[in-house]
Amino acid sequence: MADVDDIDYALRVLAHLRSEQGSECGLHGETPTFAAYISRLRAALPETTVRTYDSYWRVLEREWPDRRLDSPTTTEIDQLVRNRRCSAIVRSNYRGGRGAAANMVAAIRCIYRHAESDRIIRPSENPATDAAKPRKLPSTRHALTFEQVREIGKIASTTGNDQELDSLIVRLHVETACRKGGVLALTVDDLNVDECLIKLREKGETERWQPISPSLMRRLSEHVRRRGGPATTRQVLRYRNGRPVGRSAMTI
Repeated sequence: MADVDDIDYALRVLAHLRSEQGSECGLHGETPTFAAYISRLRAALPETTVRTYDSYWRVLEREWPDRRLDSPTTTEIDQLVRNRRCSAIVRSNYRGGRGAAANMVAAIRCIYRHAESDRIIRPSENPATDAAKPRKLPSTRHALTFEQVREIGKIASTTGNDQELDSLIVRLHVETACRKGGVLALTVDDLNVDECLIKLREKGETERWQPISPSLMRRLSEHVRRRGGPATTRQVLRYRNGRPVGRSAMTI
């Protein structure tokens, strides 16, 4: 009887170990589909991350909505990325769809990175790890010349249906070199009028106090006062009716 008891105990230990191993790898339950898991990520990840990858996630929701995360191969991912590259919109800065392809790979890897963290798939079985990402070409960005900056300011202040707002946005970018998000996030509480400083909150949740010229501070204060004051909205930049400027209005 002792031998039987020993064997029974050993079998129960092995069964328990297998159960723990399966739990660690996330293989004890059914792997979620792309549609289901992307929906979960949208609710859990920061808004900036979702905004960065959302257009590429929608491609996956359209192409592979009911496929499980553990079903695609690396070759299939490469093919999906290639199709995305071919359908990239041709603009003046078009570079063969490299940016669209690289962003698509990054969006897919983001999904699988979180799937690994959630123990849904094993790292060794991640098909996005070896997905081909186009080599990044040297940037074509360059600094604007003084004449170009002056021309932009002239156009902003003499054309359009809200010349005051447009020229103020350009002036902010020229003096502070801030990002679009910094301009949009600027509130009346971020204006230190006495010290001629504005508080900028930008990418990566960074914050900095940026000196500006007294004339720009006067223009910002007058802009707030003439367009409803702090009681209308806490945001500095606003339309004539007092409504705060949104992301869609920013074109620089």
